[in-house]
Amino acid sequence: MRHVRSAAALLVLLAASFALASEVDLPRFPSISPDGERIVFSWHGDLWMVPASGGEARRLTQHTALDTRSAFSPDGKAIAFESNRSGYWNLHVMDADGSRVRQVTHEDSSCALAGFSADGSELLFSSSRERDVYREPRPYRIAVTGGPIRRVHDAHGRFPRANPMTRETFLFTRGGSSWSRRHYRGAASRDVWIARDGSFQRLTAWAGNDGRARWLGARRLLYLSDRELGTVNLWAMKAGGREEEMASRLTSFEDRDVQSYDVAADTQRIVLHAWDRLYVIDSYQSPQPRPLTITAPADQVDATFVIDASSKVSEAHLSPDGKVLAMVAYGDVFVRALDEDAPTRRVTADAARAKDIAWAPDGLRLYFVSDVSGNDSIYAATVARTRGEVVQGFEDATRPPDDEAAEAEGETGSAPDEDDAAGGTSEATAAEPGDDNAEKNADAPHDEEKETGDDENGGDEEKGDDDAAAARWQDAWTFTIQPVLDVGTSDREPQPSPDGRWLAFRRGAGGLALLDLAPEDDGDTEVTYVSAGWNLGEFRWSADSRYLAWAREDRNFNADIWVTAVDEEAAPEPVNVSRHPDDDVNPRWSQDGRVLAFSSERHDEQFDVYVVFLDRDIEAMTPRERSDYFEERGKAAGSRKPLAAPGAENQNDQKDE
Repeated sequence: MRHVRSAAALLVLLAASFALASEVDLPRFPSISPDGERIVFSWHGDLWMVPASGGEARRLTQHTALDTRSAFSPDGKAIAFESNRSGYWNLHVMDADGSRVRQVTHEDSSCALAGFSADGSELLFSSSRERDVYREPRPYRIAVTGGPIRRVHDAHGRFPRANPMTRETFLFTRGGSSWSRRHYRGAASRDVWIARDGSFQRLTAWAGNDGRARWLGARRLLYLSDRELGTVNLWAMKAGGREEEMASRLTSFEDRDVQSYDVAADTQRIVLHAWDRLYVIDSYQSPQPRPLTITAPADQVDATFVIDASSKVSEAHLSPDGKVLAMVAYGDVFVRALDEDAPTRRVTADAARAKDIAWAPDGLRLYFVSDVSGNDSIYAATVARTRGEVVQGFEDATRPPDDEAAEAEGETGSAPDEDDAAGGTSEATAAEPGDDNAEKNADAPHDEEKETGDDENGGDEEKGDDDAAAARWQDAWTFTIQPVLDVGTSDREPQPSPDGRWLAFRRGAGGLALLDLAPEDDGDTEVTYVSAGWNLGEFRWSADSRYLAWAREDRNFNADIWVTAVDEEAAPEPVNVSRHPDDDVNPRWSQDGRVLAFSSERHDEQFDVYVVFLDRDIEAMTPRERSDYFEERGKAAGSRKPLAAPGAENQNDQKDE
């Protein structure tokens, strides 16, 4: 009986733990029902409903895509919302309890929901579906049941809102300046307009941003403005008369913006979103924002999200052996072997932005840039552990102790080996993975490649090193990240030389600099400037690592190609090899370093490919000889291999010893 009571108590505790609610953080895009009693907001990519007094929220939608803005119908029985579940941002409608979701628009350009029409028969939204040359969207309308899309009026603008009484009178916003662009004052600032009977009138004239207006009854309107306190706050005014006499500020946020809001049509209760909370204003005549405390059942909160990053890849680079792909997506670095069904591993996992990935020529390190320290700095990632090493570690941890194994052998009548008795190591024991030697060599798995490589068939030690390094990246599980340059000078676009000796990079506004990766003094991070300036273009190494070519604009914004030798003893001054008043960009070296190709718009202001011969012997060739030269060098380039990284010979010598 006691065990039964214990089990029942355990079930009660489990039920209580699952019933615990967590506080909702960062709710967004609130909308309020016409009676002012229910609020819908977006959180974790889904729509939730909560009473206007706060409390526990109930989930309305559950989809892997994002559901954001919403709006109640005038009778409160339906909710329209935006979602990208069809691939583009389109409009959907559901019943107020979250049931019967149906898609209304099927556009291949984003549709931004504004709300319902005054009678609830249509949805109002803005979109750039007509591909106008003018970049602002247009306001549109569509029946709730779907069908043809029609313009609300012929002016450009966004966020159309229908007057509840005079149904063909609409508020809308014109202007494209971002709300987060602090203190902007100019022609692109937003203003509130009204469209009535084919005529248009601007209601706000503030030099900054005014917009997102909604009707507060038939003759008064609410809108957002940044005209005071240095932040975006909620304002109210009458729809006619002088703005400076009619406008009044309802909220006084000084450290955060009001980002979105809605008003109940029947009770004029207002809900607004500022930073990480929702607030309710019960009466605009005595506005006192009341913060809402909202919770959600813990078992309904998504702890993780599965995101397809394939369409968000901003950079991609193959490893030197062509077997591993490094890429940047959502500001993080990922790697993936090119084998079929190979998993993708995340290299960086922080709130910083990573970019500018580049492989070391030996394939051992992956360079990238991150702003995790507050400035763009260069880091290098290496493989700390592979999946094979994780599996081996598990097997080692779960293997019976040696003494138990010896006792088992004794029970079966097997005699111990003489070497074991003498304290030596038998062949079988030496082959056991996970011993001390194996643990020491976990980060340098080249011995196995050396043992299995066939030198007579071209499997030399250097090739074994390269294959082993590539194999670790293909099977990578965890990574070690170390700073290469983190000195607060905004260093980016790392580009290692083909021999692995130097790292070229962009510093500051546009300086081209070099870092010696194999200094004589350990820990020396002295940087050498190749070219100081403010407008550096693309730069490239020659295949022999002796020269750098880059593009740079002068004070007249004309770009030329420059070349210099990389010689720590006596580097000559950079040479302008293009010298033309039209732009020359994108330098590319031939494999033998004797020809430099680049793009130039010197003919008819169209970019074409040009070459400059850096060897007088090629310049003196006849057309036939030059054609034979290019054919021969093209064949040679196909069989060319990357140069060995510095120190590779020393590593091989140590192995031989």
